[in-house]
This record gives sequence, structure tokens and C-alpha cells, in this order.
Amino acid sequence: MEKKRSHWDGSAVSDVIDLEKIDFDYDPYAPTFFNSTVSTFVCLACGQRVKGKSKIQEHYEDTEHRFFYNIRSDRGVDAEDETAPDVSLLSSAFHPKFSNEVIANIDTLTALSHPIWKTRSPCSVGLVTVDATPHILAAALNIVVHAVPVRDYAIRPPPAGTTTTAPRSIDAMVVSLTRRVWNPHAPLGMVSAAGLEHMWRTEQLKPPTDVAGVLKWLVSRLHKGGSPLARLFSGKLAIHPVGIGAKDPSARRARFTVLPLTVPEPEILRTTDDVKVTGADLSELVQRYNGRQAVPTVDGRGSQVCGVTDLPPIVIFSVPAKSTLLVPFTLHSATFTAPSVGEHMTYTIAGVALDGPGGSTVWVGRAGLVFSLGDKAVVAPDRLDCCKARVVVYQRQ
Repeated sequence: MEKKRSHWDGSAVSDVIDLEKIDFDYDPYAPTFFNSTVSTFVCLACGQRVKGKSKIQEHYEDTEHRFFYNIRSDRGVDAEDETAPDVSLLSSAFHPKFSNEVIANIDTLTALSHPIWKTRSPCSVGLVTVDATPHILAAALNIVVHAVPVRDYAIRPPPAGTTTTAPRSIDAMVVSLTRRVWNPHAPLGMVSAAGLEHMWRTEQLKPPTDVAGVLKWLVSRLHKGGSPLARLFSGKLAIHPVGIGAKDPSARRARFTVLPLTVPEPEILRTTDDVKVTGADLSELVQRYNGRQAVPTVDGRGSQVCGVTDLPPIVIFSVPAKSTLLVPFTLHSATFTAPSVGEHMTYTIAGVALDGPGGSTVWVGRAGLVFSLGDKAVVAPDRLDCCKARVVVYQRQ
């Protein structure tokens, strides 16, 4: 029988890599990797993943594809020679590395030159995949990992003397996901969150039904794990009961991750030619937390005055289903903080979680607002009109 010839003859790794066939996403906390004692290898010619060295030999005999990459150990394997080939060009794609130059220019970085993919597309932020992940979990994770304060925490070296987090901690898993999403060396647009999804599924006796519920679970889990990330999402409220039935006029302190909003019915303007639905202005709705007005309690049996007394770097507002909003791109903290808060800051929109097709929830980042919303909203110079948002996220400027 004639021996099959490979579609390449060169011995240099750079001559055989087929970038379009290689999946560069590697979640070290996915059950298939984290709990496995067998190494996973990637064929650099066709992208097929095989487990164990015996499978390497089988694949080589079938295809004559010679070079492989050990994802976990970050080493190359040559099926014909015991000498390990140089795979340093792949290392930063599978294992994100952020140089001081990249960190300093991460907000303006447009492209990276690379010895292999010289013509790669401009550097763009990836998205957490929804192929297998529940859509509300994917939307919540996108909110977290695309927030600039989370990104800065994940890609910058930890301060001297900082205790290293446990390998399987929630902090380490979020950091890993964030670094893969923001990795400027990886030629991919989607990353998986299999490790966090496995944790979410195994811990939820009654899983949340919306994005806000998932965010509360995630931040609560970060709190329990002692992660500094929890502080980025956690603020404090002062709540004063008022009116008939208020037993204690003193303020009650509460910690919040998500601030729920009450949205009135949209106003419908009818003309002879068209029907226009106007949305509620979010910059007015958030005033329920400025400590200056009485608002109904959740059970509707009384009233209370709520004032935000401690603002986190990331503020998340949840909105009832089927609400129509006008969402400003910029929000001043004076509109939703108590009078006792002296220093006021400007917050800019980081993203929104929208009602998607088939009852799903989709996340749209600030950079994607103009081209990703389609008919879900009208993008004005300084706001989103008629936005069917479920969660709106702002980050400190």
C-alpha cells in the first residue's frame, strides 16, 4: 500500500500550523481538563484534540501529521522525533500573557504583530460563548469579565506580598476567564466558561431565572471565597421606613450587588401614520436611591427612603421584564446616592443585558451598541432609545 503523504513537507512548526482549524480556547478549570490525569494534545495541522501519547501515534499513522501541542504543559511534541519542537509562538495564544506595554495600551490596542498570523484582524474583545452555556449565565459572565475594573484586576500582576488564591477558587476561575476574553494574542472571538458553568450547575438547587439572580450568586460566591473582586460590585444602602406601620425610624444598613428599578408603563403616542412607544428615562428611575424620596417597599405594604451610601466601581441596575427604557451612556452618581455622600463621580455605560430571541437574554457591550442591537433600540449620540433591557451596567470613569 502506498504510504499517505502529508499535505506539508517542512519540518518547521510555523510551516504546518493551520490557524483556522485550531481551537485556541483553553479553560483549565473545565472538568475535562481539571480532573483529568491524561494530557490533551492538539494536532497543529488539523486541530484535532487527542488524549494521551498513544493517541498521538495513532493520529500520526492515519494522517502523517507530525507536530502536536500539549495544552497543559505548554510544550511541543514531534511524533517522529523525541526532540520537542519550538511552540513558543503558540504559548501566549493558549496561555494569556500581558506585557507591561500591552497593559499600558490595552484600551487603545488595535493590532499585534505576530510571526505566524501577520495579517490577523485587529485586536477585539472576545465573548463568553453561549453554545452550551445557559444564556443567562453567559450574559452575566460577559457583564463581569468585560467590566474594566475586573479586567484591570485580572491582567495586572498582583501587588507584592499578596497571597496567591487557591487553584480552584472562584477568584482564580473568574481571573482565568477574564484573561482569555481580553487576550490580545489569541485569534478567536469566543471563549468557553465550562469551569464556572460546572460550578454554577452543581451548586444551584434552584437556579436563578434571570441575569440579576446569576450576578447575585456570583458576587456572593466571590464574597465567600474572600476575593477582592467582590468589592468591585458591592455597595451599601441606608434604608429608612416611613409612614404608617413604620416601627423603627432608624436606618437599616444593607449591602447590595444589584439595584432593582421600578419602571412605569410606557407612554404610547399615536398619530395618523405611526404608533410610537416612549421609554422611561433611566436617569430618573435611579433617583429612588438618592435618599430624598419615599418609595414603596417590595411587598407594597409600606414606604421607605433608600439612599446609596457606599458606591462600588461597578453599579448594576435590574429592570422588570418587557420594560422600555431610555438609557444614557453617562450617569452622574449624584442622581442615585444619598446626600451624605460628599464626592460624586461619573459612571459610563459598560453594557446591557437585553431580551433576546426565543426568551433568551443577550449581552451587548458598549463598543458593540451601534452595530449589535439591530431593531431592539435606537442609538442616539448619548443614549439608547426604546431599549428592552433587563440589566444595565455602569462603571466608574
